[in-house]
Amino acid sequence: MKARWLFVLLLAALFTPTMIAAQSPGEDTRQIRAEDASNLGVLTLLAGHEEPIIEKRFSPGGTAFVTGSLDSTFCVWHVKARDAAPGTALMCLPNYSAGVTTHAWSAEEDSIAITSGDGLSIAIYDTLDPAEGTPEPKTEIPPGEAVYLQMAFVAEDTNLLVYDVFDTFTLIDLATGETLTSYEGIEHAISPDREQIAIVTFDGETFLLDSTTGEIIDTLNTEGATHAVFDPEGQYLATWGEQTLIWDLSHDTPDAEDLDTDMVDNATFSPAGQYLATWEGDTIRLWESDSGNEAGSMPEHDGGVSALVFSPNGERAISIDTTGKGRLWDIDEAGNVSQLLLFRDNIDGVAISPDSTTAIVTRLDFFARFYDIEAGQLRGRYEAPADSLISPDWTLIAINAGPVISWHGLRDDPREFAWMPVGELEVATNVRQTPSTELARISVLPAGAPIFAFERTADSDWLHILLPDSTAGWIFATNLQNAGDLEALPVADLPPAEDE
Repeated sequence: MKARWLFVLLLAALFTPTMIAAQSPGEDTRQIRAEDASNLGVLTLLAGHEEPIIEKRFSPGGTAFVTGSLDSTFCVWHVKARDAAPGTALMCLPNYSAGVTTHAWSAEEDSIAITSGDGLSIAIYDTLDPAEGTPEPKTEIPPGEAVYLQMAFVAEDTNLLVYDVFDTFTLIDLATGETLTSYEGIEHAISPDREQIAIVTFDGETFLLDSTTGEIIDTLNTEGATHAVFDPEGQYLATWGEQTLIWDLSHDTPDAEDLDTDMVDNATFSPAGQYLATWEGDTIRLWESDSGNEAGSMPEHDGGVSALVFSPNGERAISIDTTGKGRLWDIDEAGNVSQLLLFRDNIDGVAISPDSTTAIVTRLDFFARFYDIEAGQLRGRYEAPADSLISPDWTLIAINAGPVISWHGLRDDPREFAWMPVGELEVATNVRQTPSTELARISVLPAGAPIFAFERTADSDWLHILLPDSTAGWIFATNLQNAGDLEALPVADLPPAEDE
């Protein structure tokens, strides 16, 4: 089993068969829209693990994709902006430990920091030009006394902020490996430019730190705060706990607006930072950041609020209550809020496109719904589980099944991926356990399905393929259309298959 997965990984990196006819190399890809639900398909597979994948994530800028598996490996895959085809494994590192290993990206995503399997040490790797095989880290942080839970690059990527199980925030100089400063606290926030760090202490105060030196810029009397968040522009800092305050950091001495709230459950700023959204019980309230005045509200969430997502332009928002009901809201220029849509099905997650036109909502029945949120209308659905991820540029949907990740996207996506289909099926086709018809079929693929093959019989009559659900099986090659050069596939070490 191990040899087969390693072979598939090598094949994905080196073998790129002819693209199926529907794809047009040289054209710019575009983001997925609500009306594209019926125009999606599997574009490539990431097959580098031997055991189920239990962690997957696109990098914040969308240049890479990471996977962590029960086989104790952590892999980084190319997506874009690197000298490799999308889906190429940039590196696969050992000693991954589920629930312990954590990672962080530099601002330019040219470096990734990864904790060891025991969570006590940190290694930083070059992701632009990694060495072949298992690369050596370019920087190593000696083991600490406690397991690291979170990390973040700060100060133009010259320092690393880490948080451990002893509730200690430590700022590390990456050039020397030395500790610049250390504070105990219960929560932190990092400014968008990564130049300031807010640490909420156990005393309810909040320290503003210079992320380059670690020196305290200011100490904010945050009245029993337990949480903090910067607005996307870095002008405001919201703190909440016993009291909810919005701090204007543009002044030499920050001043605060005290909001007329009870104990809030959570808070987040709108995309441009003009409003702070807080939720208390069954109601979300919008507050003007500059004045602290209430602008609008989103009421009647059954059981309370579990999530709130703003559209990037700030004109729409989708909330989910604790019973799974989702609501689409319109927010006008004055902050007035009105409900546009109550989603017809209970939902578990939501993502909104960069151009603020499309929402994809997921639920546990494995179907994702695609909505035009400008019109407030359902446009279609696509089979995707609730833990599916969409890339930041909205061109890929990542779905995992066991040890395999499948990247889905527009069928006419022009990119050449590291592992491309060798063709598509002309007719519905049985998938067999062996290259013969003696044993029962294990699956049936519909006409039009893309075929990812990694070996063939000597006569090229049968292809050994990998399915997006991680199943491997054999199909008749004669059922392919738009086939690439099948002779380029390696020959399987098997006796000749019998003809039907």
